Amino acid sequence: MDSEADLSIPSRSETPDSVETRSKRGLAARTTWAHTRPARDGEAEYLGNSQIKYCIHCTELSYGTSVTTNMRHHLMSKHQIRIETTPGSIQQATIDQLQRLYIKAESSGQTQQIDT
Repeated sequence: MDSEADLSIPSRSETPDSVETRSKRGLAARTTWAHTRPARDGEAEYLGNSQIKYCIHCTELSYGTSVTTNMRHHLMSKHQIRIETTPGSIQQATIDQLQRLYIKAESSGQTQQIDT
């Protein structure tokens, strides 16, 4: 007879997909934060409970934020540094489904409104 342990489903935190998604997201964040430094004298260290990190490339007026996306946009717009991000598992599944639906619509000649 099967034991209860044999019938259990791994929790979300134990599945390979969640580990891969976490590591992909973590890579983009780590790459972004590698372009930052801690606050210097006279600069705010926290905004609420969030630690502010400052751009290492800004020399005259420092830019600081606690939000990864804001820092990534700053790096691109002010310093032309592009941090590659990868879609999460739900976003990738959505993209894949939309591509399949488009191919199906295209094969039956129903993409005229989409293509305009």
